[in-house]
Amino acid sequence: QSKADVPVLRGYISLMRGKLRAGKDAEVRPIVDELFGIIRELPKSNQRAELMSEVARLETSRSPLPSNKPRLARFLQTAVS
Repeated sequence: QSKADVPVLRGYISLMRGKLRAGKDAEVRPIVDELFGIIRELPKSNQRAELMSEVARLETSRSPLPSNKPRLARFLQTAVS
């Protein structure tokens, strides 16, 4: 992997963010896993750590409402009971 890969990875990450905002969770998850795999292979550096945390943020973020409504409803039911 060369340093030229980093801007490409950053581009992918912002693309994934857009897809999450559009409610395309299922589409994004496998790609996020793949990104983790690719970044893990990069030599350890601050840049690699930065990319890892960006992808981790993607992994934990979920699509906004309304696509998130069922999940939110389930969460509220479990939180109340």
